[in-house]
Amino acid sequence: MPTSFLALLSAYYLCDAAAMLQPLPPSTAQSCAAHYEAVKSVFGARTGDSPADRRSAYLRFKAWEAENADTVGRLREKAAESARRDLLGEAT
Repeated sequence: MPTSFLALLSAYYLCDAAAMLQPLPPSTAQSCAAHYEAVKSVFGARTGDSPADRRSAYLRFKAWEAENADTVGRLREKAAESARRDLLGEAT
C-alpha cells in the first residue's frame, strides 16, 4: 500500500481512538468524517453512490483490514497510544 494510504488510515484510526476516549468537538468530528470518506473512496465509494454501492465499498475496506490484520493492528495500537497521550496526557 502506498505511504499516503497508510497515512490516511493512520488519521482515520486516530479519530476512531480519540472518539472512544471522549466526544469529539464538531470541527474535529467533521475532519474525521472526511478521513473516513477518503478511506472509503480508496475502495470505490463515490459521492452520489447508492447505499448498496457505498456498502460494497465499506465491505471491501473491511476485507482489506482482515487481509492486513497485522498492519491494521499496528496502526490502531499506535493511534490508541497517541490518543491517550494527546487527550489524556498518558505517557506511552
